[in-house]
Amino acid sequence: MKLRILLALLLFCVFTQAQSEKKRIAKELFLNAKYDDALSLLNRSRELTRADNEAKFILALCHFQLNQLEDAEKILDEMVSSGKAPYAECWFYFGQIYHARHQFAEAAGFYKTYLRSIKGNSSNRRMVIDMLKRCSNGLQLQYHKALAFVENLGSRINSKGDEFAPVLSPNFEDKIYFTAARQGNMGGLRSRTGARDEQYGQYYDDIYFAENDKGTWGGIEPMDYLTNSPSHDILLGFDYWGSVLFYFKGYTFEQGQFMVDTFRQEDKRRLSSDPFLGPIDPSMGDGTPHFFSNERVVFSSRRPGGYGGLDLYEITYEFGSWTSPRNLGPSINTPYDETTPFMANNGLTLFYSSNDPKYSIGGLDVLRSSQSPINQQWSEPENLGMPINSAADDAYFKIAKDGITAYFSSSRTDGFGQRDLYAAYFNEYLEEMELPAGFIPPKRYDTNKISLLEEPSLENPNDNIAIDYSPYEKVEELPNNSFYLNEYYEPLLGENMLDDIVALHQKDPSSVILINAYCNLAGSKAQKVSNAIQAASVIAQKLIQRGIPSSKIFERGSHLSTNDISKPYGIDFAFTKPPLSVAILPVLSLEYQTIAEQKILNQSLVYKVQIAASSKNNYKRSSLENNSYPMVEKKPNDKYYRYTVGAFGSFYEADDFRKKLLREGVNGAFVVAFVYGVRQDKQTIKAYSREFPDLSNYLNGK
Repeated sequence: MKLRILLALLLFCVFTQAQSEKKRIAKELFLNAKYDDALSLLNRSRELTRADNEAKFILALCHFQLNQLEDAEKILDEMVSSGKAPYAECWFYFGQIYHARHQFAEAAGFYKTYLRSIKGNSSNRRMVIDMLKRCSNGLQLQYHKALAFVENLGSRINSKGDEFAPVLSPNFEDKIYFTAARQGNMGGLRSRTGARDEQYGQYYDDIYFAENDKGTWGGIEPMDYLTNSPSHDILLGFDYWGSVLFYFKGYTFEQGQFMVDTFRQEDKRRLSSDPFLGPIDPSMGDGTPHFFSNERVVFSSRRPGGYGGLDLYEITYEFGSWTSPRNLGPSINTPYDETTPFMANNGLTLFYSSNDPKYSIGGLDVLRSSQSPINQQWSEPENLGMPINSAADDAYFKIAKDGITAYFSSSRTDGFGQRDLYAAYFNEYLEEMELPAGFIPPKRYDTNKISLLEEPSLENPNDNIAIDYSPYEKVEELPNNSFYLNEYYEPLLGENMLDDIVALHQKDPSSVILINAYCNLAGSKAQKVSNAIQAASVIAQKLIQRGIPSSKIFERGSHLSTNDISKPYGIDFAFTKPPLSVAILPVLSLEYQTIAEQKILNQSLVYKVQIAASSKNNYKRSSLENNSYPMVEKKPNDKYYRYTVGAFGSFYEADDFRKKLLREGVNGAFVVAFVYGVRQDKQTIKAYSREFPDLSNYLNGK
């Protein structure tokens, strides 16, 4: 579907100016996926569609998007009846129609006609060549013996909307959970940024469940209002015991958070959901995680460093902490999209969907690969064939405990709406669903704590981390437990302010809370930044105790040069945003003015020079005392304090300052970049470089 809409967008960009208001509205409705509304409008404008080829073409595409292939084909036939298509894309959509019907040879003929009709340098050529490869795969696979019988789950569960991500209940074989964007969802019609939009908006995703009554699925009910919300709520799965539900929540897929619902009863009126505290983050392009166990997660991601498109990664819980994400490698991942992974019970067989034309017969197809227990290498992926796969997108494939039944979603043309839920009944038991010999069930989640495992250790990233100060270091206490915003001239009650900060973060859980602490006590710069970072750490721990993940907090300490020492500490709170995002909320520091604009350290982009990193918070060197803008930073889980000096708006200024420090004997000095207040690594900086062009100088100069 993405492919079709993309081509339509390219086409509309070169079309002439709309000749009528009705056509303009129809185009706008089409580009916002309101195909029913666009079709209705054009059907009421017969004169327009008879006289205007563009309007007629939009009419054909509306029928196509609504799976009304015969109607679409009839209109396209009329358009090319003179022997020459008014738009070359008519031939492409003939190919799409026959491709959707699994008439692969006929589809390939139309694709080739389209290639002959466009310029040799057209950006669409590569896409159509890929479609020809998929047709070739279809011609071969259509003669293979089917592995399973496939059926649509029916109109009592599927609708004109979008149903996907089915998960059979781990406790009841006659109960299934799924995600749907359909009429009646809690958030109503909303724009891509989350605002209410009754004209062009779409329904956001909610989670539902249904029951099987004598072989028929029905009795659909939405999850409770504490799980479903006006934002996207997408089911991910359950734990082994069926006592924990994993889901995604967010207004956009980059600005949300993965949640863990332990169904903990805090009182009779509400359930409790906690954020998943592993190193997967939607703002990094992470999505569709499969929680194979409490200690292993496989997920898809667009994070930098992959092979292209969506890649599959995994994380494991080892020695008390989660590992960094590991790419599954080139046997699995390709320059195309690999997504919606599912690991079989043996822990060695992976099912996932890919649109790589080397394997696919249409859009996303379900593939299977096995990992060698000896060398950990993955086998060449195998397409599960038809009818599990089709010319449409087939994804979210999951096998039930019986080892014979699987559930998945597909946008194939025999459905009731956009994507429908399907069941596959395999001819033989899938041996990969056999539990390995000596299988030990995973530990249950601790439903009384946010921590993931029953026996957390000090190294567990989900535990609160106590600040271990040296006995030789004096920790300055914040006076009267009060914090200050906008410099430090407006005292606010600390506990209430922290509750407000938590509430703001929950509006955009992908953001990072930046705690800027300033110390105005008498003493050296080293003493001031040391006291400041300790103050920031105290506040960070209070936020962690309130449920904010430690990975979403960044601490900084500095000092202020002022004669007013009546307020020895100042605290600023700011909220960052991830790269290339359309933030639901603006950068909160700008809206709430918690950052004084005259502080250069709080500019959106600032370069500094790191002069040292130490496990102790007592760095005393002349390079810290003799240079401007001294600062110390750390993350709650990081044992190292990093000291920087200087503040520059361009990389070359910072690099000249670095060279000056090297001449003065500060060995190992190097430039670091802070974007929205937080130090960024090289991979993340690449994602920000479009927003801040000067970062390209930093990347090339490192």
